Amino acid sequence: MSDAVPISEGPPTGAIEWRRPHPYTLLIELVSSVRDLIFPIAFILLQGSGDSETFVTEILPLIAIVLPIGTAIARYFTTRYALTDEALLHNYGIIKRNKQVLPRRNIQNLSTSAGLIARATGLQELTISDASQGGDINLRLLSVEDAESLMSLLRQESGATVAQPGEHGTVDPLNPTLADYPEPGSSLDRLAAPTSGAAAFVDDPIHELVLSDLVKFRTVTSGGPLMGIAVVIGLLIAYLTIPELSENLSWSGALFVVGPIGAGLVAAFAPVFSLGGFRLWSDPDRLRIKTGLLTEVQLNARRERLQLIRVDRHVLAQKIGLEAVQFETADVEGNTAHVNFLAPAVSSESWQRFASDALGEVELSEADLRKVSPLTKRRSLVRFAMGGITPLLALGAAIAFAEGTSRMLVIAIAVALIAGYLALAVWYANRRAERLGWAVGEDQFLFRSGVVGEQLVLVRKEKLQVLRAHQTYFQRRLGLATLQLGTAGVGLLGNVTLPDLELSVANGVLDHLAEASASTQLSRTL
Repeated sequence: MSDAVPISEGPPTGAIEWRRPHPYTLLIELVSSVRDLIFPIAFILLQGSGDSETFVTEILPLIAIVLPIGTAIARYFTTRYALTDEALLHNYGIIKRNKQVLPRRNIQNLSTSAGLIARATGLQELTISDASQGGDINLRLLSVEDAESLMSLLRQESGATVAQPGEHGTVDPLNPTLADYPEPGSSLDRLAAPTSGAAAFVDDPIHELVLSDLVKFRTVTSGGPLMGIAVVIGLLIAYLTIPELSENLSWSGALFVVGPIGAGLVAAFAPVFSLGGFRLWSDPDRLRIKTGLLTEVQLNARRERLQLIRVDRHVLAQKIGLEAVQFETADVEGNTAHVNFLAPAVSSESWQRFASDALGEVELSEADLRKVSPLTKRRSLVRFAMGGITPLLALGAAIAFAEGTSRMLVIAIAVALIAGYLALAVWYANRRAERLGWAVGEDQFLFRSGVVGEQLVLVRKEKLQVLRAHQTYFQRRLGLATLQLGTAGVGLLGNVTLPDLELSVANGVLDHLAEASASTQLSRTL
């Protein structure tokens, strides 16, 4: 354990008490250094003998032992951190020395991460982030006690605001939710000033993921499992119906086909390990999330930083009654950016419950959605027609080069494909026009888009920073426009798009939202 005084006691006034990571960090760094050297050492060992035999048998083992140990020790003793009244300080680096200073008033989020070895030794990596890209401080690795003590101190002066009970009634201290507090929008005017102490935490989570639901959701939405099943069925039919194929089948040919299928399955179910064990807590001022079967990640999302709620649906997932609920904040946390779920797999039509915990009372529902222009059907059909030009030319070429009975078979296949394509085009156009919709409330904006993968997005008006309407060539001919809204989220995650509004309607919505955004202070849009 560290010889320094416990962080909870704090350093003397005006002094800087430097601390180092937990001594077990030496073990973690040693494993990391050995892992980095595995491939270079293996490459050298596979080289020829002769003059290099002495190097392989005597010098290489010495390098393989001394270099990782020396690197681990150097990293440990060149890393230290300190907490002052004004800032968190972090020094690290062996050859290139780095010094970080993060003012306590700029801290936005605190999150922890622990891999298998770290969890076995009772350690955590603590990430303290601000709203910049590259300004995060990663403290690896601390004991759970030191990490919790440091987070408790940092939360006291991180600018967190705690809402006060409003017109919604008395707050339940055992299970407070944001529905007990004033709704967002004008609600920020009614929030209390930043508190001097850490906000109270709720012990019981409001949502725990059912792992079997996540597996079913990933199976039907990722495409990898479904594509793999289709390929396996097709290969099995070909194997049974084409004797030449079974006679010439080799292990290399089988691996050539099975390899991509396996890679697709791994990619499809990788989120099961990162989202397994998902739990969500609703504290008075923030949402807390802990997730991960292998590497456990815990993060805090302050409610006043939440920009929007996104509900991800899929045609097949709706058949089994599941959807996913995500959120977006104005923060940039590189190592936890993938953890932006409120519910990775939850029963359909339950999004309002999570949205009310995150953004406050939900003003709008899908029943309030207004349809976009009916001309969107025509535009969708035109887009499908343009997409079918290349396949149609390929079918024409195949018919032209086919001879005898083969030509009739190719023509029959071409007719079936064209008929299927036209049926798909009509279905797509009708469903797209049916599902596109939007609604404007007093403090929120709700819209729905997508066909196979549908999205429902609820945005707080005060969080809008960029508003734009644009028209493609065909949209100009039809008098339509696409509305694009941007929040302070990271990249495309903070942007939302609603296509095919009538131009007058798009301009009216744009002016309304622009007026609401312009009347909001910049600090409230972050």
